[in-house]
Amino acid sequence: MSSREAVLAGMWYPGTERGCRLKIEQLMGDEAPAAAGIGGIVPHAGWEYSGALAIKVYRAIAAADPELLILFGTHMAPGSAPHISRATGFETPLGTIAADTDLAARIAEALELDTDPADSSWRSDGDNTIEVQLPMIKHFMPDTRLVVIAPPFGSRAVEIGSVAAREAKGPGVRLAVVGSTDLTHYGPRFGFAPKGRGEAAARWVREENDARVIRRMLDLDPEGVLEEAARNHNACVPGAVAAAIAAARELGATSATLLDYRTSYDLQPGDTFVGYAAVVMRVVG
Repeated sequence: MSSREAVLAGMWYPGTERGCRLKIEQLMGDEAPAAAGIGGIVPHAGWEYSGALAIKVYRAIAAADPELLILFGTHMAPGSAPHISRATGFETPLGTIAADTDLAARIAEALELDTDPADSSWRSDGDNTIEVQLPMIKHFMPDTRLVVIAPPFGSRAVEIGSVAAREAKGPGVRLAVVGSTDLTHYGPRFGFAPKGRGEAAARWVREENDARVIRRMLDLDPEGVLEEAARNHNACVPGAVAAAIAAARELGATSATLLDYRTSYDLQPGDTFVGYAAVVMRVVG
């Protein structure tokens, strides 16, 4: 299988190396990086909306100098089968990220995962859950190898995260894991508006609906994340979060910190908006 082409460049994020690096520097600002972590939860909207949050997580993970990163993502319809990318690399405007094809093969065998399907959005319109992450990964961790897994929206995501980390870890292996999700999708466009419109609705999303699922993330509770998302529609790729938390726990994570939280309403007030969180997971003690 060949490398995955970057099909969202120039739309969801800048389309050139110089543009990406300048935008990353702008979004990063003068803030010092958070303490190093072995895992994270990142949002996946266009960089203007959520790039600054994802960058905080990648800077913390880069501080741990991982040689290998497992990225969990992909919007999965209920009942969709989990799969794993067998691409040889992932193209970005900053260069290609090398895939760890041997590890992908081991994980696929251990979990009986299919290769990403022929009708995968990678092959047509692109998968923003994965692709918007890639230039940031290449910028902050230029030599890190990558494995991309699409867990399901369901309890098997926990097994997938644990087994993937178990297959990857070993003496001296510097491994990190990331799950990609946005939070509440609110408003008429998404068919979810239980608290009306405007600032009152945005406040409910911030202070209640998103806060509930974030608490589960900070408790390192993958099953709780899945339950929250099913009940309250406050994570669009909960399987990726559950898998990343389970994988981080397999690597010894005992603590999680919320680095930032925002909504698209903060940038562009309206009746339709999305929540974003940046979470880093660490081994403490």
